[in-house]
Amino acid sequence: MKYHISNIIIFIHMQVTNVRIGSDAREVKRRKDEVSAREKRRKRLEDQANESAEKFSEVNSRWKFILESNDPLDLYHDIEEQRGKSGSLLCSLLRLLVYGLLHLCLMQHYLTEYST
Repeated sequence: MKYHISNIIIFIHMQVTNVRIGSDAREVKRRKDEVSAREKRRKRLEDQANESAEKFSEVNSRWKFILESNDPLDLYHDIEEQRGKSGSLLCSLLRLLVYGLLHLCLMQHYLTEYST
């Protein structure tokens, strides 16, 4: 009888160990996936920030030429062109902000869920 109980205890201990190993493996995979996702989000934010900076430089550099123009029709067309580029820049910045807020929300969720 004692031999049978010790076998059961060993079997239960092995099962608990297997569950712990499986749980640890899932946690390691989840953390690796989180790091990978965070790196992708960071890269995307950097790319969008660089794109927005380029658009801003393009829009800003054009104003010097517009202000030097004396022809009202040229001024009108140039200003309309600038308005379109500025709108594109604002949309790009808005996307960047929304993506950044999403990233912050995900990080807050991660911290509150896994900090305890």
